[in-house]
Amino acid sequence: MATRYGVGVRNLHSTARPSRNPPHHLSNGRTRPLQAHTRSREYLALCAIHSKKTASSMSIYLNAARAILSLPQEFSSWNEYIVKAQNYGAFFWTDDVEDKCHEFWNEIFAVEGGELEKVVLQRRTYRYRDQSVRIRLSSGRADSAIMMHFLNQLVRADTEFRFCIDSSGSSNRAFMVLPARDWAALETEFGQERVDRRFLKFPENIDKFVLAIMTS
Repeated sequence: MATRYGVGVRNLHSTARPSRNPPHHLSNGRTRPLQAHTRSREYLALCAIHSKKTASSMSIYLNAARAILSLPQEFSSWNEYIVKAQNYGAFFWTDDVEDKCHEFWNEIFAVEGGELEKVVLQRRTYRYRDQSVRIRLSSGRADSAIMMHFLNQLVRADTEFRFCIDSSGSSNRAFMVLPARDWAALETEFGQERVDRRFLKFPENIDKFVLAIMTS
């Protein structure tokens, strides 16, 4: 279905470059206790060490989701877990989407010569396996959400992004990404209602997604 952002996962049209939002400012005026964490190459190198492609390292991300789901419902996972500097690398962030999000996804999931191929970004076109998507942007606040939605569409046969609802109110919103089997395991372990309370599934309709993310 056509939207203002494109027509699906194939041959979408790009227009302008996106602009970054100011990093890490909360809606209540506080600033995140993290210094300029747009992912530099140095930070990606640290993430690569943090996320070697083995079963043991993959459990880091699953364990982060479990830690959030284990919190009492009245506790904010933002304050208790997500915002803590030592946990930053377990999430995807809207401030990183412009040109780093696919690199971080590759560091975690893509295996050279293995089952999962790399996502390639060239001139606003993402390529993965036999699919490609060209993203049309508005040069506004919604650009990061638009790119995240299309990246999720491209890789969701293998992995699924979900929005960390408790990061609402931050200009730099957090997302968790896991293989579908891990999301299913979490829903079995904690119940779907509890998972849905912390992690929002992406709506198929991109306009609904942008509205949900940018107005939360």
